[in-house]
Amino acid sequence: MFIVIGPEDNQWLNHIRLGIAPRFDYRLVADRCHGEIREFYPSSAMLSGHKLLRSSRSLAANTWLACQTIRSIPWGSVIYSTGETWGLPIALASNVMGRRHIHIAYVHRIYSATWLRLIRYLRPFLHVDGWICITEFQAGLLRRTLGRKGAPVAVVSQGVDTAFFDPNRAHSHREQPYILSVGAEMRNYPLLFEAVRDLDTRVIVKASSSWMTKTRQQLTSIPGNTELLTDHLSHPELRDLYAGASFVVMPLYDTPQAAGITGILEALAMGKCVIASRSRGLPDALIDGSTGIVVDPDVDKLAQGIRDLLSQADQTASLGENGYRLIRKAYSLEAYAEGVMNFINQIAAKAACRQSG
Repeated sequence: MFIVIGPEDNQWLNHIRLGIAPRFDYRLVADRCHGEIREFYPSSAMLSGHKLLRSSRSLAANTWLACQTIRSIPWGSVIYSTGETWGLPIALASNVMGRRHIHIAYVHRIYSATWLRLIRYLRPFLHVDGWICITEFQAGLLRRTLGRKGAPVAVVSQGVDTAFFDPNRAHSHREQPYILSVGAEMRNYPLLFEAVRDLDTRVIVKASSSWMTKTRQQLTSIPGNTELLTDHLSHPELRDLYAGASFVVMPLYDTPQAAGITGILEALAMGKCVIASRSRGLPDALIDGSTGIVVDPDVDKLAQGIRDLLSQADQTASLGENGYRLIRKAYSLEAYAEGVMNFINQIAAKAACRQSG
């Protein structure tokens, strides 16, 4: 089996060995199947320059690598591509060069109307034996796009390293209570700022410096009770930040992408209740009234939800405990690896039956 990824972060790998960073999910899959990891070219988002130029560079390089991979692997091998940046070039090259293997594609971002139209158009030219989506909502979109004759679509959520994001390993050095918000992608921080402006509570926002650069016109609207952190934090420092929070707020723009999933799963793994603004891409682990709170993207409703969590400490703690248990049962990296391997084995078994029949 061959696991296709983007460029590995060697510093992160070293930190994993030292126990100061969460593990990579694909490496658990590789360990379970004794698979070989193959690194491809970065996605366009990781490159610099004009968007069209970045996309062209990424697509050209990954198409070339896809052709090289298909030529080199033994007949009947399994390829597990961990993102559409690498999966779609492999799917197209495989179809052109002849189907000599089983291809499973894990997809993250192909849920915009433009992407789905492209997939519908390319469908006859793609060699994909099985698709894996992050959420049930995304799986529904992809199934409708592929049609009844399309390849099977499974849901295997992104996982979280529960061995690392463990409240028993954290140390909170902040004495004053605070609520926390983390991340940058599709974050509606202006909504959060207005919702907390009149609250008598401290708010910490851990956003990237790139978010600040892109939203300079909004920086003057940061409330006085809100501290904006943009400096790099180590993974243990981020874990400690979660540990000290009363709960976590995830203000999102509505998107079919699973924006916010990493922060939500990390917070739940740390036993923290999460309140999020409604988005189609919310992870299935965030269940309104069970593992957290989901409100409409409205200033008054988000503010009221935050007030309720601040005033109902027992309920907030109960929601956090529910999330903690669910994450360890169904959303750990081990659960992710098991889900991926089960689906791959199902597809491989069907392929073997077709060949023997």
